[in-house]
Amino acid sequence: MQPVTYGRALGGSVWCAAALIAVSVGPASAQGNAGEALSLKMPALVAKLQAPALRRAREQVEALIGDRAFDPARMEQLLSDPQFDGVARDHLRLALVRAARKLQTPPTALEAYVSSLQTHEDEVLTVHQEGPLAIPYFAIASAAEGTLSLWERRRTAKALVGAVALGELPDFRAYFREGAQDRLATAQRLGALDALASLPPAQLRTVSSALLRDLESVGALEAPLALIARKTADVSLFRKLLAVGRTHESLSLVGAVNNTLSPEEAFAALADAHRNPRLTSAALYALGHLIDRAPGVREYLLQALADQASGGSAAAVIAASEDRLLLDGVGRRLAQDEARDDRHRARLALTLRLANTTSARQQLRAALAEGVITPPHLAEEVRAWLGE
Repeated sequence: MQPVTYGRALGGSVWCAAALIAVSVGPASAQGNAGEALSLKMPALVAKLQAPALRRAREQVEALIGDRAFDPARMEQLLSDPQFDGVARDHLRLALVRAARKLQTPPTALEAYVSSLQTHEDEVLTVHQEGPLAIPYFAIASAAEGTLSLWERRRTAKALVGAVALGELPDFRAYFREGAQDRLATAQRLGALDALASLPPAQLRTVSSALLRDLESVGALEAPLALIARKTADVSLFRKLLAVGRTHESLSLVGAVNNTLSPEEAFAALADAHRNPRLTSAALYALGHLIDRAPGVREYLLQALADQASGGSAAAVIAASEDRLLLDGVGRRLAQDEARDDRHRARLALTLRLANTTSARQQLRAALAEGVITPPHLAEEVRAWLGE
């Protein structure tokens, strides 16, 4: 994307329309009047940003950030230098916003200045890659919002950790209210998660007890509770979350079970997840990694083949495992016609087909010879699979 500079006096729809016109007509000479544009190719942009005067100005911006008594007038003085055009000014604004992110606790004046940039209309635009739309090139307003959010996140985490250190139990539930999705609420929610991530397991268990009271009614609480479950390796917390889980945090928790809990504990937790319609397939996939580690997993997977909702996932997991004992169990059920219905029988045959081992093909041939693969259309499919 090639940046294009525009006069600062343009505003609203006129500003955007002028941008589109300037892009469509290609390079033009800069006359310095509001609304006239200069198409700026990338080499020219690089040259501008490497100019000695702009490099010195960037160093002054860094010095301003390092001064605890930040003076916004000095920043405005830098921006008003007549040798700087829109590219240079927006570049310096972005340099200020990015450098400010390094500060854990910004001066009040600096925070106010960055906050004022949330409404800044960029002086440099570019053409969107997906259509004829002029968009900010440096995106000053977006960068300012990001820096403010980061400061709020750090501030929230520091306050919560400090309260816990004093023996208090902050109301973490307040940071995970349903429907709170604005920038401030999101930053505070992330700060609360940062605070929890830094607390020792003993303190986390106290926090989890308070959060669990509202788990079933407030889905957003799954995020902090999932974090606590991982840090404390609390099997009861894992099981409660996986039994009611509705969010991606609970889904990600399925993948953490085998690396956090003992094989027996993991089996119990994944069985709870399997009974949760939102996590069924993910739970079966995770159970596939416990086949040789926890007693009863093979039989559980074989039983899951009969389940209408998750039998297909169970077939895929068993086939992918290439576990001889499991596949023999599937072949035995097919040969002895132990299927509950035609769909169950089809999943037994599908499992052997997906495994595609020598033994699995032999079992399918034997089942065909015994006439236990029914109805007829399924038998025809199996013959086609076998090339017979």
